[in-house]
Amino acid sequence: MHELDTELAAFEADDAVRAIVVTGAGERAFIAGGDIADLDSRQGLVHYQQFAEVIHRLIARFERCDKPTLGAINGWALGGGTELLLGLDIRLVAEEARLGLPEITLGLFPGAGGTQRLIRQIPLCRAKELMFTGDQITAAEAVTLGLVNRAVPREKLLAETLALAQRIA
Repeated sequence: MHELDTELAAFEADDAVRAIVVTGAGERAFIAGGDIADLDSRQGLVHYQQFAEVIHRLIARFERCDKPTLGAINGWALGGGTELLLGLDIRLVAEEARLGLPEITLGLFPGAGGTQRLIRQIPLCRAKELMFTGDQITAAEAVTLGLVNRAVPREKLLAETLALAQRIA
């Protein structure tokens, strides 16, 4: 997350950059979220809180960015991944992707502002259902809810997102 924050700062300062595209490094996940393996320890809870604070600041920075921000959601976006995409202006998602805020199933809540952003972006009753159950949704469901702009085949995702960024820029 620190690297993404550094890159975002550089892109914001660069007048040649007219739009910003964010995607995951591999095919499996956009952003997997925080490391929950050690949450049963005090150190694990501190790590989770620190991760939530970092991603909260990063999302706020994306929201304040004066350049259009686009997400190429190339895979799973759970927890922090869904929270981050909520801060982007335009979101294209791979057809195989799954999104959600599963923190409640661990006795936690989305710590980076996901609950507040979600209820402003999709119907309240659906947002509450997702937050209270921790259920994951498919790319098609995310499109229907208006959580993402459209779902595209994974092999076309980055090209379509970059083409859209080029059109906007």
